[in-house]
Amino acid sequence: MKIYEIGILRNNERLVWKKYYDPPKDEYEEKFSDLICETFIYTIRNNVEYNNILSSYEMMNFHVSMIGKKNGEKSKFVSYLISDKSLGIDIKKNLLSETLNKFFKKFPAPQCYNKNKATFDSFYDQLPEIVGDLPMKPPDRLSKAFGYE
Repeated sequence: MKIYEIGILRNNERLVWKKYYDPPKDEYEEKFSDLICETFIYTIRNNVEYNNILSSYEMMNFHVSMIGKKNGEKSKFVSYLISDKSLGIDIKKNLLSETLNKFFKKFPAPQCYNKNKATFDSFYDQLPEIVGDLPMKPPDRLSKAFGYE
């Protein structure tokens, strides 16, 4: 189980996102990594349902999972997660629901409609609390559990 990225979109624009992987070592890997991420986001934009139901799609060794929510007539919010295939459905649903719930608690209407993305920078501090140790590789998670950090 590993998380590679988590984020929130509003009307197909990324508001908040956090990557949990090392930056690619060369230009080719970096472009490939960006292409995968943009492909996932494109998939999200075209396939999400805004009804608080989990949707998941598979690409190579990765999964993109999302939960969409309409907030008002025109604003559509999506919490998305890029992970490996072994992350359970219940875990994904809980993470994505909690991400949206905490976001709307911190930024209720009309704050959540702010066009200045810097407004949402304070939410980055809550993402580690939400995802916990899931971005870690399983051996590192086991070491942490036994206090061998």
